[in-house]
Amino acid sequence: MTAWNVQRPFTFLAYRAVCPMRIGRESSTCSQPAVLPVLAHGWRTSNTRCRPLGLRLGIPKKRNPKMTNETPVPDSTEFPVQQQLQAYNARDIDAFMQWWADDCEYYEFPSRLLALGALQIRERHVVRFKESNLFGRLIHRAVVGNIVVDQERVTRTFPEGPGEIDVLAIYEVTNGKIAKAWFKMGPPELRADNE
Repeated sequence: MTAWNVQRPFTFLAYRAVCPMRIGRESSTCSQPAVLPVLAHGWRTSNTRCRPLGLRLGIPKKRNPKMTNETPVPDSTEFPVQQQLQAYNARDIDAFMQWWADDCEYYEFPSRLLALGALQIRERHVVRFKESNLFGRLIHRAVVGNIVVDQERVTRTFPEGPGEIDVLAIYEVTNGKIAKAWFKMGPPELRADNE
């Protein structure tokens, strides 16, 4: 027993002796140490490579709910943001507006005010919702406190023709409604065929 294990005897029981990839070899393709923690490391029966014990035992990984298509729970910060995105894609102005606060602020990132209040936001979107190809595809969503950040790829009709645009949308949610929103947009990418 090494001096380290004498100082911490409980750790000795938590280790296996040697990874099979290291037996009888000076150098090995296995990058694991010669003494391996039981709970953090296991090995395959084949000689290809080591893998974590949890995978060998079939312990399921925890799913990240942000990376699935599950609808957020109604009392979550992201719920009003998801609901307004679904209404946006359905081009349903009434369903879209129910998720915006009456005194909401709508900005072009970082601070150019585009609309103040729900009525001005409604006016902006009534025109946009007439575009038959309008659709916002969610790429990634992050939630920190009462802030929701969406990365989206939006298909729409620009004055030059149909195309897509990358959008970073930052929402501040207060009392279950969107109180402020900032939008950073990339350059429009027009379709070559101009469908």
